[in-house]
Amino acid sequence: FSLSESNGRIFVSSRLGIYEVSGENITLIHDKDDLRNIRVVDLGATQKIVGVNEKGLFFIELNNNTTSITSTEIDTDKSLIDLEIYDHTIWGMSRRGDIFQFDLEGKEINRFDLNLGEGYMARSIGVYAGNITIGTDVGLFSIIEDKVQKREEINSLFELGENDAQQFFRFELCNEQLYVFYNRQIVRFDGEEVFDSPYQLIGEQEEINTIHCMNDHVWFGGNAGVYILEKINWDYENDFKTNITNVYLENDSLIYGGFG
Repeated sequence: FSLSESNGRIFVSSRLGIYEVSGENITLIHDKDDLRNIRVVDLGATQKIVGVNEKGLFFIELNNNTTSITSTEIDTDKSLIDLEIYDHTIWGMSRRGDIFQFDLEGKEINRFDLNLGEGYMARSIGVYAGNITIGTDVGLFSIIEDKVQKREEINSLFELGENDAQQFFRFELCNEQLYVFYNRQIVRFDGEEVFDSPYQLIGEQEEINTIHCMNDHVWFGGNAGVYILEKINWDYENDFKTNITNVYLENDSLIYGGFG
């Protein structure tokens, strides 16, 4: 389902439970098998794995000095599909756009409703420009000063092509560049402009389930495999979805030959 890393420790949630991956060693930490997404909080002597599922929040606490493992489930009145941890608080999200704010012990602090309308869904939650931000079927929203704000100043820049949909499925901020799985294609947003080239072939015709920044690379996890963008700020003025087999220079003209 998902992966999270803290202080060099990598944890993975799956249909078989929660595992820690260390080199070639894979260790089962807990048999909880229904966590859709997880995050890890480093609390010094302990590390806390926070996950979301049909019931709400689930906590697994690992003592770094012993083998002690404890777990707690907190039942909310909504099924949660994604979460983010930011500024010492946990943010959970339901598919219908209910946003919950919890403290690190799971006590509810606040909740918000995006009022998406019938048939529209919330897709992902993260942090952008210092605010909790939610990607939905109808654009980006942020929680700013305890109020829901639709980011029309950003959404208007994403109107690409003839498709009126504004589906923000996944997004991740990497070196001040926002990479977005938007209307089923990868695009890059630098705060002022949206670039869809040269990213057309990343996950083409498939679902991108996660975007992750690591070691100056951007990793895209899709249904068919993993895609790696080795240079985060990679950009070209022109991109051709063509296999160029030959180039001919004649006076002031450059002629390309190929197929595609």
